[in-house]
Amino acid sequence: MKRRHLAACLAALSLFGTAATLLRADPPRADRTTLRAEVVRLRTEVEMLRLDYEIARGDLLEDLKLRHSLKTAGGLISFGSALQSALNQAGEEPAPRPETDQDRKQAAAAAEREEKKDAAEEASFIAGRKKELARLFSLLAAKQLDLEDAERLYRASHP
Repeated sequence: MKRRHLAACLAALSLFGTAATLLRADPPRADRTTLRAEVVRLRTEVEMLRLDYEIARGDLLEDLKLRHSLKTAGGLISFGSALQSALNQAGEEPAPRPETDQDRKQAAAAAEREEKKDAAEEASFIAGRKKELARLFSLLAAKQLDLEDAERLYRASHP
């Protein structure tokens, strides 16, 4: 009887040991390979999104520089044409009609309206481009978080 009892205990201990070994065993190789492929795919997507973001950011900066340069050049050209016009009028015989306060006020008001219109147009342009940059950056940040999670799982699967 004692032998049967001892055999049953040994059988139970061996089953328990086998179960513990199986629970502590490494995950199947296919799961690790799948995780590795996911990490590689996510790293590639993160780099492509980072590239898209940097290109869009660079384009916005270049457009802003170009707009500023054109505004400066436009001011110089208008100054040059006003100077040329004044020189042409000075060479003519009849004296030009003196500018009145009302004429100056109207010209100043027109210039102010034009400046406000240009400023609103530029603000709208920048807001649209910034919105696109924000969208690209949020996609990039989400992919980076996905990548971090996948890398953590991959490292956890390695003993």
